[in-house]
Amino acid sequence: MTSLYFVSAEITDFAVDELSGITHQNGRLIIQDSGYYYIYAQAWIESYTGSYRNRVGITVNGIYLSFLQSGSNYGSVFSCATKYLRRGDYISLKTVYPSRLFMGKKHTFFGTYKI
Repeated sequence: MTSLYFVSAEITDFAVDELSGITHQNGRLIIQDSGYYYIYAQAWIESYTGSYRNRVGITVNGIYLSFLQSGSNYGSVFSCATKYLRRGDYISLKTVYPSRLFMGKKHTFFGTYKI
């Protein structure tokens, strides 16, 4: 399943696995316990779009924290970060430029755990 996302579009069509201490809503992971978290994400770039390279960002409360960017026209990209998060903060993925992503469960995903 391939999905096309436009500039600054929050990605919401994720399959959700069992979560512990985190809730989810509309593609966002919502923190229930304050502390330091390791946040990770992978995106599978399906095609090159226009004059910009595909780029997806890990966001906290809608603000970009780290970027996943394709250096080629096809394949996976990964990024991670650590950050102190408070109860109620949310993590999501958001496009920077128009991007076509393969949204298979093993291809595009993100998550976090408390460290």
